[in-house]
Amino acid sequence: MNHENLKTEKISSLVFKLGVPATIGMLVIAFYNLVDTYFVAGLGVEAVGAATVVFPISMSISSIAFAIGTGTSSYVSRLLGEKDLVKASVVASTSYFTSLLLSALLALLCAFFMKQLLYGFGATASIFEYAYDYALIVLIGSVLNVGTVSANHIIRSEGLAKISMISMIMGAIINILLDPIFIYTLDFGIKGAAWATVIAQFCSLAFIMLYVQFGKAQVEIAFKHFKPTKAIYYEVLKIGIPVLFYHLLQNVSMGIINNQASLYGDYAVAAIGIVTRILTLLSYVVFGFSKGYQPIAGYCYGSKMYDRLNEATNFTLKVLTGYCILSAGIVLIFGYPLLGLFSQSTAVLVIAHKTLVLWLITYIFLGYQMTYITLFMSIGKARESALLGLCRQGLCLIPLLLILPHFFHLNGILLAQATADICALTLTIYFKRKSYVKGHLGVI
Repeated sequence: MNHENLKTEKISSLVFKLGVPATIGMLVIAFYNLVDTYFVAGLGVEAVGAATVVFPISMSISSIAFAIGTGTSSYVSRLLGEKDLVKASVVASTSYFTSLLLSALLALLCAFFMKQLLYGFGATASIFEYAYDYALIVLIGSVLNVGTVSANHIIRSEGLAKISMISMIMGAIINILLDPIFIYTLDFGIKGAAWATVIAQFCSLAFIMLYVQFGKAQVEIAFKHFKPTKAIYYEVLKIGIPVLFYHLLQNVSMGIINNQASLYGDYAVAAIGIVTRILTLLSYVVFGFSKGYQPIAGYCYGSKMYDRLNEATNFTLKVLTGYCILSAGIVLIFGYPLLGLFSQSTAVLVIAHKTLVLWLITYIFLGYQMTYITLFMSIGKARESALLGLCRQGLCLIPLLLILPHFFHLNGILLAQATADICALTLTIYFKRKSYVKGHLGVI
């Protein structure tokens, strides 16, 4: 996409042009996570539980890519608004290779403490047998995924959302095709699901890097541009560190949820894992569309086009709020048939349906929250974006997870997420009102 399009194209058309490919790409990722769960479910409740407890470990490594990638994307989009393409390539390359190194080191550390991590994230004795070997293989794919996610953040910052979408769709299709072959035909069991993921992530990374090197990307990712400086890391990390804490706290929260749920048996762990996958699928639409909005917000802010920034923000709010309400309604109506795809156990379905209803009630406000989190990230306002993100997944959720189950038992685990969402919504409204001065965002 020509950078001038970010300046001149009709907002509704531009947001959809960038948001829809990003949304499709993220939906595909969430969909093949569901497909993974579907195929793994054939191995039993313990196997589903294993995938559930390993998920936050792999996501903790991927959080490096989301953190550095988000900070890089924010900085690069502002540099493009300032017409500084050379510096944009230096920032992109420095951030990319830094994220690869950090993820590899973290994966080694996780492998060394894998037993402790699995039990810490809620594995029972029966689940651990499946989870250990699965997790060690998944670690390899997590490092590959960091490379893919980091590169996708960079190319989206210059408006190449379709290429990002293609890389994610390619990986998803490969994963879905290999799952039944590796798990059942070759009889690898749950290890087969892990190897299918690794191969798929390698293919996605290869595609995106080939495009960056030989395609139409203007921002280069090359080792010759690797020039680490305090100034670069400061601009990237002032946005990235809050995102890192957001994702890490999200994974810690998932671990606490799994650990608390394990007190009520494997059925509770499996039920919450299934609902988490479904809500992830719904939420990825919001996350994907907001990623399409992000380069527009960053470019307009860098170019001081505040009226255009407000127009893009209001349009994104309307689209995402409408989607959240509609999708929540549909899932509530078809809740039991949907959950029945992943388990035939009555015990699992009863817990899963209750979880689904409670979490969907506050999910309808996610689009509103994510629009403003993305806005503050895009314009370099770390404090606001950090507090909004951390409130929802850490500052409120973790204390609630530790307190409410003592009074409400399993229901307390389910109520904690809904209560944390309400706290985050309240803070979002406060920052929104505080940030708008005389109808524009020039002096946040």
